[in-house]
Amino acid sequence: MLNFFTHKPQNKKSTKRHNEQSTKPQHKLLIINKNKINIIAKTKIENKIYNIYHTTVTKLIPFKN
Repeated sequence: MLNFFTHKPQNKKSTKRHNEQSTKPQHKLLIINKNKINIIAKTKIENKIYNIYHTTVTKLIPFKN
């Protein structure tokens, strides 16, 4: 069994690529999960509640076209 602290990888490029691959998909998954949660929330909210929320937000914060 190799000692974790003394073992040096022979190919530095492969470890660098592995580190990039291990960090990139996590961000993608976070974005996908947020989008899924937003879609589920929009479908589950009743139209009346959404309309009330929309009117209060537009009255409080008037948007300029």
